[in-house]
Amino acid sequence: MIETHIGAITSNRGEKRSLGKIVVAIRSAVTQGNANSKYLKPFFVKELNKIGFPLHTWTQYEFENITLPGVKTFHALHGHLLIPQQFKVPSNDQNWAKQLWNFRLGYLINRLRKGLIPLTDEQIGQLDAIGFIWKVTDAIWERDILPALRIYKNIHGHLMVPTEFCVPSNCEIWPKRLWGFTLGSRVRALRKGLYSAQLEQDHDKLIEMGFIFDVYKTQWETKILPSLQVFAKVYRHGDVPYKFVVPSQAPWPKEAWGMNLGTLVAHIRSKALYRKWAQLHAEDLAEFHFVWNREQRLEHTVRKIIVPCLRVFWERFPHQVSIPIRFCVPDENDSDNASPWPDAARGFKLGHWISRCRSGRIALPEDLTEELENAGFTWTYTEARWQRYILPALEAFAATHAGSCQDMGTRFNVPHSEPYPRQTWGLNLGGIVWHIRNGDTYADPDKVAQLKRLKVVS
Repeated sequence: MIETHIGAITSNRGEKRSLGKIVVAIRSAVTQGNANSKYLKPFFVKELNKIGFPLHTWTQYEFENITLPGVKTFHALHGHLLIPQQFKVPSNDQNWAKQLWNFRLGYLINRLRKGLIPLTDEQIGQLDAIGFIWKVTDAIWERDILPALRIYKNIHGHLMVPTEFCVPSNCEIWPKRLWGFTLGSRVRALRKGLYSAQLEQDHDKLIEMGFIFDVYKTQWETKILPSLQVFAKVYRHGDVPYKFVVPSQAPWPKEAWGMNLGTLVAHIRSKALYRKWAQLHAEDLAEFHFVWNREQRLEHTVRKIIVPCLRVFWERFPHQVSIPIRFCVPDENDSDNASPWPDAARGFKLGHWISRCRSGRIALPEDLTEELENAGFTWTYTEARWQRYILPALEAFAATHAGSCQDMGTRFNVPHSEPYPRQTWGLNLGGIVWHIRNGDTYADPDKVAQLKRLKVVS
């Protein structure tokens, strides 16, 4: 093999020709037996023989002057023979024989390993004698991967090597030859089957070291499923928020501390990760009330959070017209005093959810809409004021005035006593009725019918 770009000669006609390309043309003519080639004319052959050109022994010549010296020099300089495919001999480097300068040694070695260059048994023996590496994966496996795995296990106590892990440099724990070695990416490739022959050969050895072949299975069994179980016990539901991170404390599994469980659950729902293991443990997840999709989440939110929270809110804040947009359910963890709020609602942004629902950003099916309205949910501030204050106060007034509000004066304020609901105490009901009678408010057909029934209007 000769570099076709090396050197140039000038013909009698002043044309520049690449010396490397001329040599390739001569070799091709000899190999193909092309007697008509100008390079095999008697005069040309005679001149080549004069300068000792290896016309019929080029392969042997290349091995003795390029291959063997190149391999030996690389080994002497680098201490190994894992010659990268892109390696090129530096020019003007006195460590290398002059004929090797600028030569693509890595390319030649790659062709040797693939069997693209014929070698005699003697030549193979010469390469074997200096430790030539015929199969790179075998060499990397024995020389780098196995030793690196053993050292990693000694340091960290496990072999869950992160994909981005790279052996640190200037660290005495690691052999110098391994500094900068991308062990994480090698382990990932290993699990994907790149080193299948080596895995089969050393399978028992790896098992003994504690190597994990199916990282998803191990992650599921040691981290995710136990964390979901604890989540269900602590929060009494299975709708894990997207930003939920496993706390670094008991009763959470220590292996999962700091793990972003919410993100993993989102991947499970989208069928991106762990779907196989989630399906195998479907019964366990059902016990945890695991939420699989948007429809289940919405149903869970309305029935387990919104409806119970609405009842608690109106009991605790009877004078509120509506729930403030910034209201969050208290995250109460006092075990000595039972919280009236549902466990599933701890820290829930109730006001924000109601605002989004009223603005149409949360689409509710008919059955959930009905359940919300039955729990006192109103779609506007005006409707909320009517349902919680005005209508109950009018009905109480009518109940104590022969079923009629006809005689109510404009200055009537709701007294602080029964039968008036507590949330209506002090309400200037007379002023509200004046506006109603003058057609300012509450003029829709449903309310007008109720106003006529109570004889507020005729």
